[in-house]
Amino acid sequence: MPRPPLAFNFEGEVAIVSGAGSRMPGMSKSPHLRSKSHAHRGTSGEIGNGRATAILLARQGAKVALLDYNTEWAQETKRMIDEEDGISEVVQVDVTKEESCKAAVAKTVELFGTVHILVNIGMLLCS
Repeated sequence: MPRPPLAFNFEGEVAIVSGAGSRMPGMSKSPHLRSKSHAHRGTSGEIGNGRATAILLARQGAKVALLDYNTEWAQETKRMIDEEDGISEVVQVDVTKEESCKAAVAKTVELFGTVHILVNIGMLLCS
């Protein structure tokens, strides 16, 4: 299936997506968000708002820090982004703890040099 044209150009931008491992039971109905392969069981191909946002930002050229408490789910998001030659890294965070949030932002800056975009999906993100 051909890739849809870019809606935005986020080349050189760095995004943090909290809840990047979020997924819903079953497959996404949207062919544009479906993973190309479904070799993994359980979380493979399942799309929630955080995962969809992270994938779309990566498709538009952003480097994406995939923040989630559940690193296994975030790793599946990374795998899906990697399949499309996107750039992302998983960062574990407990958004109920301010120090964990600060550490996650610091790790993102360490990995990518800065932060331009912050997307908070379905959870509180500490300031």
